[in-house]
Amino acid sequence: MAKKPLWRRLKYKNIAVALGAMILIIVLICQGCSKNDDKKKDNPKEKNPSSQTDNKKPSDTQNNNNTPSIQPSAEKLYNDYKYVNVDNTTALHNGDLILINGDYAYKGDEPQDLVSSFDYRKNENNVVVMPIKDDSVTAKKIVLENLNAMLADFYKAKGIKDVMLVSGHRTEEYQKELYEKDLEKTGLAYSTLVEKPGHSEHHSGYAVDFQLAKDGFPFFSGDGEYKWILENCAKYGFILRYDPDKATITGIDGETWHFRYVGVPHAELIYNSKLCLEEYMLSIAQYSLDTPLYVNAEGTGDRYAIYYYPADKSKDTTNVQIPIYADGSEYHYTISGNNCEGYIVTVDISAGKVKAE
Repeated sequence: MAKKPLWRRLKYKNIAVALGAMILIIVLICQGCSKNDDKKKDNPKEKNPSSQTDNKKPSDTQNNNNTPSIQPSAEKLYNDYKYVNVDNTTALHNGDLILINGDYAYKGDEPQDLVSSFDYRKNENNVVVMPIKDDSVTAKKIVLENLNAMLADFYKAKGIKDVMLVSGHRTEEYQKELYEKDLEKTGLAYSTLVEKPGHSEHHSGYAVDFQLAKDGFPFFSGDGEYKWILENCAKYGFILRYDPDKATITGIDGETWHFRYVGVPHAELIYNSKLCLEEYMLSIAQYSLDTPLYVNAEGTGDRYAIYYYPADKSKDTTNVQIPIYADGSEYHYTISGNNCEGYIVTVDISAGKVKAE
């Protein structure tokens, strides 16, 4: 005997229950759609999440007492602007924010403003607060000026004066010697402690190394009382370039003795955001002249606006937009290449106007 169709085999009671459940589900779905429509009406500016841009800025989540004050980018930086023509073949590879690592070789000019560290050993009271390896250790003047200020303040704070400057600017030839010695010592195919010749920050004159002027001349570790330097170096424009926690990004094992000058306020942003220079270059690229990053720097007490301007790779030069006041007068500003794709403009908006030409 043939089986009855399925619907006939179901009892009427079960059918009623099933139909009731279906009706309830339909009602709930309709109510949900109605609520969503109401939310859209209440929030006309709400966008599809897939089309929204993440507008978080460096250090937004690091808002503590030591963090530079980052202001909303709704503030208008300029009334007008001018163009500054820069040479991509040189300007792109020069400046205190150039990125130098295993991927980006130093292509900048041979530093012409190197000075001996000998004249920067002492504080205002003629006390040697920065012993040096010898007077052949050189660096850019701005680097040594700020090193002197930092170590003079370190001496005031801790009474310690044995942080010794042992390395500054290096030639490519000298870097090659160091690199080959490290390979010979470790037996490795490449070094994780010494950058390849041509790829060292020391070529630029912006990097320095420390040891301690005590028995055995140990490398600077930043332990104990010396932690003051790690916690305060950003106020003087320096960063610990090779943080052990960032080795997979920088390509260099932790070096607590290697410091890089990037200037204020960038050093404070890097320190408080817990970024390495590679990460900072990526994060700063989201800011433009129209939506700059505003920061009040603790080290100088000045207020800055920072933005990125891409290089015009189709030409030998790039016209970088620089803000000016309505009367044609200018801000104090600097332009640094990043050694990669563009320029970082730092505008000191608390320094007053520069007289129009």
